[in-house]
Amino acid sequence: MTPRALLSLGDDDVLRLEIEHRPSVLRRDYTDHDVQTLQGIIQTYRNAVGRSANAVQTASGYLEQAGRALYEWLDGGQGWGDEVRQAGQGGLSFEVRVPDVEAAPRSTFLDAPWETLHDERGFWAKAPELGFGPYRRIGAPHGDPVVPTGGLQALFMAAAPTDVPQLQFEAEEQAILSATAGLPVTLTVEETGSAAGLELRAARLVPPPAVVHLSCHGASRPRPCLALEDAFGRKKSCDVDALRAALQATATEGSELGLLFLSACLTARGVPGEDAELVESLCTGLIRRGQRAVLGWAGSVRDLEAIRFAAELYKRLAQGSRLSEAVTVARRALLFPEQGTPESRDWHLARLYLGRRGGGALTARGARPPLRPQVTKAFLDARKEVAVASPE
Repeated sequence: MTPRALLSLGDDDVLRLEIEHRPSVLRRDYTDHDVQTLQGIIQTYRNAVGRSANAVQTASGYLEQAGRALYEWLDGGQGWGDEVRQAGQGGLSFEVRVPDVEAAPRSTFLDAPWETLHDERGFWAKAPELGFGPYRRIGAPHGDPVVPTGGLQALFMAAAPTDVPQLQFEAEEQAILSATAGLPVTLTVEETGSAAGLELRAARLVPPPAVVHLSCHGASRPRPCLALEDAFGRKKSCDVDALRAALQATATEGSELGLLFLSACLTARGVPGEDAELVESLCTGLIRRGQRAVLGWAGSVRDLEAIRFAAELYKRLAQGSRLSEAVTVARRALLFPEQGTPESRDWHLARLYLGRRGGGALTARGARPPLRPQVTKAFLDARKEVAVASPE
């Protein structure tokens, strides 16, 4: 499916804006001044994200400032912003694309806070008539993703090392199960919290999972990594290469992992390096290494916000929504919560990255719920005298 609007940066340092049903492509040069402008916007956004809970008003001001500046940059005095908005009546899927992220100008373009676009009428994400759904793609699309005909197969693993603050991962798991009750979802839980356990469980799942969900702590310095567990339950850092190696078990003939959800702080945040260049985040690093789609957080997300987002995301994925649509609806669930629940302060943090073969739905619409296995007994001893619950 073609996005309603596509903003791409090519190898020739030319920005291109393609809008659905518009016959011509808009073009303008991408210069050093553009890079500097976007770096300033990124810093303003980080000022918002880095605010503590007792500085909500200040954070909101920074967020609006970043979104407004980004809109003015996008518009460029040439009406690009208005062109995009007009194309989005009834649902605006907005793709930001680069050929790769090895060059600093491209990583800066990709890392801009597109979720916060804000014009004179307010944040686009809050405009009910837009249904604004920005996402990022690295590389040109190559073929349409195959939609599985069965239900949604998901593998969930939380990591709770003994020497780090504990997360509400059990509540996250339960929220997903509650939101998808009666829908075609099979959720398998891996208990080890380790990269080795993840690899082993993924290799044994038949059919292989369409989604792998990792709930844990994340860090962006000194290098992007996840805080997983070792064999003794202690913290073991897992960087992009180690994580990619563990996920290779999900890549089987004719079936690839449709989505890796890194439900961990800072997984979608590039790290400033020398000369303000951005070092790849876990999300971008995994896409460059072959993952089809990765969803992460661009800052430190609160537990309850992550739980609410995940519940709505899986509900939509199980109903057959496309990835970008499911993320958009999950974000709006944070912006427009049920009565009695405050509006999220972290609504803008979730970022979806697609590779050349990423996107699309992860299950067919109208798929039937899976048959639940019967509860059976297993035994600890050869004489079958000590009965325990089976893994199922």
